[in-house]
Amino acid sequence: MTTPKPFPLPRPAPRPVARIAAAVMGELRRHPGLRAGLRGLAGPALPLLRPYLHALPTADALGYQRWIEEHDTLSDAEAQAMRQEALAGRNPPLLSIVMPAYETPPALLRQAIASLKAQTWPHWELCVVDDASPSSHVEALLSEMAAVDPRIRWRRRTRNGHIARATNDAIGMARGDHVLLMDHDDLLPARALHEVAALIRRHPDLDIAYSDEDKIDGQGRRFAPYFKPDFDPELLRAQNLVSHLGVYSTRLLRRIGGLRPGFNGSQDHDLALRASAATMPARIHHITRILYHWRQPTQGSYSKREAARCVRTSRAAVMESLASAGEVGVVLQPAPLAPGWHRVVYPVAQPRPLVSVLVTMPVGGRLPDCADGVLRRTNWAELEMIVAAPPAGPGSGPFRPLDARLRWLEVPPGTGRAAALNLAAAEARGSLLLMLDEAADVLSPYWVGELASQALRQPVGAVGAKLMGRDGRLLHAGFALDPTAVVRPVAPGAMAGDVGPGGLLALTRQVSAVSGAVMMLRRAVFQAAGGFDEESLPHALHDVDLCLRLQWRGMRVLHTPFAMLMHRGVMEALPAAPVEAAAALEAARAVMRQRWAEALAADPFQNPNLQVLAACMTHAAGSGFEWSRGGVA
Repeated sequence: MTTPKPFPLPRPAPRPVARIAAAVMGELRRHPGLRAGLRGLAGPALPLLRPYLHALPTADALGYQRWIEEHDTLSDAEAQAMRQEALAGRNPPLLSIVMPAYETPPALLRQAIASLKAQTWPHWELCVVDDASPSSHVEALLSEMAAVDPRIRWRRRTRNGHIARATNDAIGMARGDHVLLMDHDDLLPARALHEVAALIRRHPDLDIAYSDEDKIDGQGRRFAPYFKPDFDPELLRAQNLVSHLGVYSTRLLRRIGGLRPGFNGSQDHDLALRASAATMPARIHHITRILYHWRQPTQGSYSKREAARCVRTSRAAVMESLASAGEVGVVLQPAPLAPGWHRVVYPVAQPRPLVSVLVTMPVGGRLPDCADGVLRRTNWAELEMIVAAPPAGPGSGPFRPLDARLRWLEVPPGTGRAAALNLAAAEARGSLLLMLDEAADVLSPYWVGELASQALRQPVGAVGAKLMGRDGRLLHAGFALDPTAVVRPVAPGAMAGDVGPGGLLALTRQVSAVSGAVMMLRRAVFQAAGGFDEESLPHALHDVDLCLRLQWRGMRVLHTPFAMLMHRGVMEALPAAPVEAAAALEAARAVMRQRWAEALAADPFQNPNLQVLAACMTHAAGSGFEWSRGGVA
């Protein structure tokens, strides 16, 4: 440990060592105190150990390898069947792969083109533009490969124009109706073009498509999968959701002028923002398969060498997209762990609207735990707080009004939470309604402003906040739909500060539902939707039902991690004995399964591969699965 000379370790680690390492990583995730203590003890030794740590695979890495073996490995028989299907089909779509090349290492360029030649879909053309590479090997290699495969077409620019101009030249060469963007050193799995062609056949009017992706290192090892949601314009502003694999109709690309020079390193993000604004959501599709392996070179790509510049140009593209949409916003870095992603802050015009905070209380309840935080620790003076509770609230003694903005609303005994909130909403004077659980506690004074800035936007129906428990664990970050349980957490076992896979927990995004424990929406929206269903869903899942009705009406439901509160109780606890509460919850689930069967079958904002990957990681760790601290993308 003390010698400056490296000592040999087996590489890769033997299987028993890898299993032990995976189990240890799982334990460390569950015990933050133990992790912090070990970090302090190991600190002096880390510089010596760091060169060897990669020899011990984590549970995440082992789990992903298991997922690849079980769910993403194409057998010879399957590949042959796909080739025969492609040859037998009539009028097959020609797919044009456009590729700018510049000083590409010969081995990497050969591998990229070899991945195309290995495709099970043979109806493709490769349009390569050598962007005036100083060395002659790119030109020589392209000439050699084009001579033996007529599907490979290339040209050389006489002057370096950078990625945007070179890509536009390649798009000009395309003869297919759809263009696929590919970097000169990345790889496509053998089924990639087959999946794209199948999607085009199902949706001939397709304008944009994108797939899931992962990364690949210098040894050909795949890692960091990004299992994406279906198209989400909110998330697209926060990150480049489309690349990779990005597919565009040639017609659309030529109509909007292709890629724009001046956005080097972020030209694909700028393109996705402009292209999605120029079409309609029905013509944008997501393929829930990993169809792109993004190479992570040792020496670094342009986007790595010029990371700060790439972030600036990406944020400039987002600002332009806001202006084009007639929205006003400021683009910031969302969190220290997410330097390359974006947060859009939407200012609220003056005078600020009145927010009506609606809280329900059980029989004999005292002043809500949340009252002090709402009335004294919130930087939003324009609010009122309505506490809906059965009689014996203020007259019982413990209740003392903190503020003239607090009102007590008596509701009949036995009134369900949905009905109590409906009564409170009817008494509210604010144009914004904020449903709040009485056990929630304020952590930041700006939480109401963040929720209001999102809820006031016209396409938004409801906005939910991030809720953490007293132990630092994440309790709520939006709901994922489930055909059996109706809803489930999007990130079970996560800590409140986790970024999550692909920024799932760190970025504003669309979700299918948010919890009524913290939900804001415009009063006009609430009234137009008919409020909560107090007849069929008096105690549970009325919040989820309302969110689904808002989406049915064409509105968005958002989760923002930039409004975070602490919950001091048990989430979604019903005011009844355990047996009665369980019965009420199951009755609510039965109503929801009958009413929303089609929606529950497939959540567009939760990739089904995430659950499968979670199971693989659980097996790899030999313990409960927990989300990666820094995300997996």
